[in-house]
Amino acid sequence: MQGASVREIVDVAHTNKVSFYRHFASKDALIAEILPKVAADLWKLSDSIAAKCVDDPGSRLEDLFRAYLSNGDLAIALGCLFAKVATTESSTDAAIQKYRVAVLAGIRARFLELAVTSSIIDAGKLADALILLLAGVYRHRLSCLGKTGPESDAGPIARVLIRSSSRDPESRAVRAVVGGCRR
Repeated sequence: MQGASVREIVDVAHTNKVSFYRHFASKDALIAEILPKVAADLWKLSDSIAAKCVDDPGSRLEDLFRAYLSNGDLAIALGCLFAKVATTESSTDAAIQKYRVAVLAGIRARFLELAVTSSIIDAGKLADALILLLAGVYRHRLSCLGKTGPESDAGPIARVLIRSSSRDPESRAVRAVVGGCRR
């Protein structure tokens, strides 16, 4: 929605500018209305995955990452969200910008919570790495509109990040293999 004009939005919505402005003062006002709904869906998804009882707690992190990655509507909304946060525009409403940052902090907090409960060695660094990976994929989706490049590799990359950060010696074996490749 960041790069879309009001004309493009009303065309997709099969309405007109008069109707748009009757309901919203600006494009930012529309975003302000949509973001809480996107966030509510995001938190429901996160909570359902976090509540899973599994033998391998690290798999919940992988499931959460894959869920964020595969949800098209969420990806578009978050793609715009990441883009807008990363490129703070002076024209962006301050309240919207603050809300967007809060959503990103919430996503990181959910990754962090699962990482801590999964016995990850440095849970904060892993949460940051997963956020950066998502941001890259979502930005790529906005610019390339396809499932090639970073998007097709994001799941396996997240898995390696998660497994190599585990306190479990069997999972850390991945770290030894990955580390051995760099030498």
